[in-house]
Amino acid sequence: MAEKKYPHEGHRDRVRERFMHVGFDNMTEQEIVEMLLFYAIPRKDTNDTAHMLLSNFGSLDGILEASAEALENCGLSRNAVAYFRMLSALCGRKGMGTAVPFAVRDSFIKELQAFRDHERVWVWLADVYGREIYAGCVSEGTVHAISSYERELLEVAVQYHASGAVILHNCFDSSLAVSPKDIDTTAKLKKLLCKLHVRLLDHLIMTPSAYVSMAADPALHELFFK
Repeated sequence: MAEKKYPHEGHRDRVRERFMHVGFDNMTEQEIVEMLLFYAIPRKDTNDTAHMLLSNFGSLDGILEASAEALENCGLSRNAVAYFRMLSALCGRKGMGTAVPFAVRDSFIKELQAFRDHERVWVWLADVYGREIYAGCVSEGTVHAISSYERELLEVAVQYHASGAVILHNCFDSSLAVSPKDIDTTAKLKKLLCKLHVRLLDHLIMTPSAYVSMAADPALHELFFK
């Protein structure tokens, strides 16, 4: 007797092959969520579930940020809930490496060399996949004067639909030491960006030849990963 075929097996194969050829860049959020669900819900059409999750949480970001309880309330199995929470935790670990700081530093190195005599504050914004979507100066002054650049920072985050942000400011102290004031400012910036559901990935203190990543300091992990 011939083995009964799963009716959606061909569809899953086609979606996977498409991803292998073009990646997520040429796929809609609906298609991405549907594909992720392949690995959480075996042998079942995941199209309707993907639509439902996006309807409830608004975006892939929203799904990854949702609590286990919220996901369970949408009817997901415990296995599917654990899968999305693992994805969320994995995305959270991304900022702990050196890839983001190096990408940011590359974006601003020429400006850092040009502005040696006064402080500036820059922001680097990323989408949900960690790709750069904006890089620019938000203040010509000290990073601690948040009120002077708060509006511009929030405006660019909204304009570019940012998912993550790195704050950068130049420093004239060759020791590149993180001060208590830097920590306090970072905490305030995190709270400010959280209002827009934008995650603060890092705060870099830089000179033209060196930098320090606050997110890479184990003592400051709670600022970025909690």
